[in-house]
Amino acid sequence: MIRIQSAGKQFDSNWVFENVDLQVRTGGSAAIVGPSGSGKTVLLKMIAGLLTPDRGEVRVDTHDIGMLFQRNALFDSITVIENLLFPLRERKQIIGTPARELARQYLEWVGLGHVLDHMPEQLSGGMQKRLGIARALVLAPTVVLYDDPTAGLDPVTSRKIADLIRDLQSKAESASGKKTTYIAVTNDIHRAYQLGDQLYLLAQGQLIQGGTPIQVRESRHPSIRQFVRGLQEGPLQ
Repeated sequence: MIRIQSAGKQFDSNWVFENVDLQVRTGGSAAIVGPSGSGKTVLLKMIAGLLTPDRGEVRVDTHDIGMLFQRNALFDSITVIENLLFPLRERKQIIGTPARELARQYLEWVGLGHVLDHMPEQLSGGMQKRLGIARALVLAPTVVLYDDPTAGLDPVTSRKIADLIRDLQSKAESASGKKTTYIAVTNDIHRAYQLGDQLYLLAQGQLIQGGTPIQVRESRHPSIRQFVRGLQEGPLQ
């Protein structure tokens, strides 16, 4: 379970957001959308424990958290499979043949089984994103955080990546036997529809609960309606 109560964060006396409330049940998923610079990544880093709130509190029932960073944060100096073997060794003390078989399985799941010994720089943007997803999930974390997982990708690849996240999440849960809670932040409302059971809008310092994808599409809330429809006129500047 992830619980955020009255949370706020400021930098140089400027509040990024205030009084944010969010709850995601164990095994649930949420997508947070909003304009660039609205604080989505800041909120995600607070959940991950990389930033602390200046007001309110953030509670996560586990320290077992995986995160896909917007720029993937891959190790450029080691191969594709070594990018998975490293966290398996350092975090789970899994080494040798068991580690290699597990890494291979996840790379096969994301369609990278044929490039095990390539360097990350040899991969396309979409392939690097898939590698980042495999590395985030190979440790079977209880909570997974995705920071704009389709940023910079073309619409077709973007949709494939979002589908892959849901599919790989299901496979990882089946393999580990435990439910995973995840949150994705994105600027793309269409990807949010794919990724979240519940959607939220973070804009102008406030987090607005939108509900299910269907409820968001039909929402009469002026800010949600403006963002979803891409309207010039409305409360969002």
